[in-house]
Amino acid sequence: MRVTAKPALRANGLAEHDVDEEAGAVLQTGEFHQASWPVGGGEMGERIRAFDWTQTSLGPLQAWPQRVKATVDLVLAAPMPMNLLWGPDLVQIYNDRYRPIFGARHPASLGQPTHACWAEVRDVTEPIYERVRAGEAVVLPNSPWASARDGAPEGAFFTTYVTPVRDESGAVAGMLLAGCETTHQVKAEAERRQAEQALGESEARLRTALEIETVGAIFLDRDGRIIDANDTFLALGGYSRDDLEAGRLTWQALTPPEWMEVSEHAFAELTATGQIPPYEKEYFRKDGSRWCVLFAGKLLPDGILFEFVLDITARKQAEQALAGELKAMTRLHDVSRQVVNGAGLPAVLDAILEATIDLHGADFGNIQLYDEATQTLRIAAQRGFQPPFLDHFAEVDAAEASACGMALARRERVMIEDVEQEPAYAPSLEVAREAGYRAVQSTPLFTPSGETLGMLSTHFRQPHHLSDLDAKLTDVYARLAAEAIAQVRAEVALRESEGQARLLLAELQHRVRNTLAVIRSIARQTAETSETVEDYAMHLEGRIDAFARVQAAVTRDPSAGIDLPSLIAEELLTCATKEGEQFSMSGPDVGLTPKAAETLVLAIHELATNAVKYGALASRKGHVAVAWRLEDRNGDQRLRIDWVETGVPVVSLAPRRSGFGTELLTQTLPYQLRGTTTLSFKPGGLQCTMDLPAKGILQ
Repeated sequence: MRVTAKPALRANGLAEHDVDEEAGAVLQTGEFHQASWPVGGGEMGERIRAFDWTQTSLGPLQAWPQRVKATVDLVLAAPMPMNLLWGPDLVQIYNDRYRPIFGARHPASLGQPTHACWAEVRDVTEPIYERVRAGEAVVLPNSPWASARDGAPEGAFFTTYVTPVRDESGAVAGMLLAGCETTHQVKAEAERRQAEQALGESEARLRTALEIETVGAIFLDRDGRIIDANDTFLALGGYSRDDLEAGRLTWQALTPPEWMEVSEHAFAELTATGQIPPYEKEYFRKDGSRWCVLFAGKLLPDGILFEFVLDITARKQAEQALAGELKAMTRLHDVSRQVVNGAGLPAVLDAILEATIDLHGADFGNIQLYDEATQTLRIAAQRGFQPPFLDHFAEVDAAEASACGMALARRERVMIEDVEQEPAYAPSLEVAREAGYRAVQSTPLFTPSGETLGMLSTHFRQPHHLSDLDAKLTDVYARLAAEAIAQVRAEVALRESEGQARLLLAELQHRVRNTLAVIRSIARQTAETSETVEDYAMHLEGRIDAFARVQAAVTRDPSAGIDLPSLIAEELLTCATKEGEQFSMSGPDVGLTPKAAETLVLAIHELATNAVKYGALASRKGHVAVAWRLEDRNGDQRLRIDWVETGVPVVSLAPRRSGFGTELLTQTLPYQLRGTTTLSFKPGGLQCTMDLPAKGILQ
């Protein structure tokens, strides 16, 4: 057997959808047998007593809780259709009045879970049941039900009440569906509505033009005098019926001069042809203001002219606003194109300022750029201001008692609708009066990351309120201005970085050439002063390593300079000496230029390697003391470095030959650094003094 979801939903009194499903009737098996409860209840009472409830989640009839039994008694005794849904699967127990609602599903529907009985509408009924399980009583007024009271299905209406039923613990364990038939009332209401509709249509056909409430209506004589009008027309124009009856209202008196020609042509056509197509014009209100009107007229059989009058002021204002918005968007497009095409910051700022002033209907305006170094705003573009204003606002910070200062501090738009009424603006009030403005708005300009770029401000001679649309379009102009400023700054930064890159490349090329020249010189001089290949390799490696250490320091931070104490210590530590035991250093912090460091590191390296092979560091008793100081000699600052060795045996005092180190100290260093070097071989060890000009050596 096929049933539809629509009757099923109606039968349940819950919802209505057109869904077809297969539903199989469950046949009742077994004979009725007598039980002590429930008492009475008609056919359904008999069936409840005879039903095998052990096959359901409710269990044996005699084991049912007293609260369930009491509710079943209520259902069976009720004079209205009632259906108790009990237990986790909502088993159905209903009375005789509810039985016709099940139709062919009865009697299998008794004791059956409601979702199994009405499976085709479960998606509709389940949300309702969930609300009831949560403790809510749901009322479904005038629900359509399918009923089979006389053996054949018929339509009926019920107000359905779905009420939670709680168990002894107070939890919702079931729900009670009760239907109060409203078929008669629903049909009566439908008939009443139909009658009222027919009456209304009849009245509408009979209503005269003067009774129209939403459209004005006027009657005119051939001279143009308005002899009658409905209340709507009078209200739209601000006139009274006394004005009408006194004969003061004529189309000629109500029409502005610029609309007279249109009106005369329309009136002539109406009297000549008997009708006139809709036309627009303006009328004066009693207070002197204007309203926009759409007229459509016809000549009546008695010679009276009749016109419908429709107020289109709001539509005209909307059209004007749309035209203004279109104009603003066109300006926005033009400005955007200038930004994209790189028109230059002054031109873009001028265009944005002009567009914003035009958008606001403002009288003055300016754009300020933010200086991060001073944290102030400075005017970059302006319209309409004289020197006193420009001088006063030449630099503005966040503490300034002005709209732009407040906006800078708050990081949001500030709108002062009347500076005369704003206490916070008092310190700038005299400037505003002299400049001639009463209202001002300032909108900050930000980068996408929130960095302040500037301020866009407009000023008005009269108190002014910024509309929501104007505010939104101003935000768009502000973003454009911010993009233009950011773009220009990015281009400047790019040009600067490109210039810096070229300088760095030139410096790198210069350093590479110098480095190669130094290495060639080291290699050549080492070869000239080495007696064996092994001696050559050892000295070459040490000298290049010393030179490389300086290059590494320069690469880490070219602008920082080379630390003299670190340079000396590193060379001595490289020789496996320990500070304090075999060498000591003293002197102020001194930074060397890379070029000076390249020469000095080789000099220190030669002194250290010589000390390791022949001097103080060749024995445990030897010691090297390195000291440096800055001296001022008649305004000429000098750097003096003293290398003093002690504890050297007498037999090792004099050098056997003049090699690379001696040549470097006595010839190369004085030449490259414009200084002097003194070598003394005294009892106890070598003493070397390097006297160098600070200029060109110190970083």
